[in-house]
Amino acid sequence: MASVPNLSRVVKEKLKQNGSDRLSLVDIDISNDMLEYIVSMIDSPEEIKNVVLERNGLSSGSSVARLIHTFPNLTELSVRRNDLTSEGFDDLCRALEVHDNLTHVDLSRNKLKDEQVETLFNALSLGSTVRHLNLRDNLLTGDCAMTITKMLMSRSCHLESLDLGVNRLGDSGALALAAYLECADCTLTHLTLDTNSITMVGAQSLATALTKNHSLKFLSITDNQLGDYGIQALEDALEQNRQLQELAVRGNHSILAHTSI
Repeated sequence: MASVPNLSRVVKEKLKQNGSDRLSLVDIDISNDMLEYIVSMIDSPEEIKNVVLERNGLSSGSSVARLIHTFPNLTELSVRRNDLTSEGFDDLCRALEVHDNLTHVDLSRNKLKDEQVETLFNALSLGSTVRHLNLRDNLLTGDCAMTITKMLMSRSCHLESLDLGVNRLGDSGALALAAYLECADCTLTHLTLDTNSITMVGAQSLATALTKNHSLKFLSITDNQLGDYGIQALEDALEQNRQLQELAVRGNHSILAHTSI
């Protein structure tokens, strides 16, 4: 863990390198308490718009929440790969709910569980400004996808991009998200579902949704088990969907031909 004098020097150097509006602290092993000290060191918190706190071993959402409250003009926040626990996670969610400018949030690779993300989406559905959310590589299941879908349908949650890749959504999760994609009020333009053990069943539901969706521009469903029929269903849906600009299906093992697309 960095000492206080060394940390002061590091923060000053980072601000000088990245500009006064970006604070990037990656892989320097700062503690939750140390993060609060860092925040107190910033001379002009209103200038900070982008904060990156990747690979630091942060576990408490409370310290991250205080950081969010301190930077009123923050628009992008990455807390990737920090193993956030349930401790203080409610505080983090409340901070995301009330912040006036935060639009991009990356919580990937934190081993988040269903109940944590359910709390997060409850907060986002109360009028949050967050539009781009990365939840890649956590521990989310199909049940969580159902909750996410319910919150997205609330019309108060206006996400434009959502990355749920490398989780455990399965076909039940794909079916739930497909239900939202069919909604006339769907706001998603980018959806990532890579590596979620989705089969032909989930692919066919997504394909049906694509024939009715008018917002999605990018869908990635790589490294699943869609099979020939699942891939074909998605490709056929593109004939009726002129909005989708990119469909990524590589790495899907074919059940019939034992090949990879």
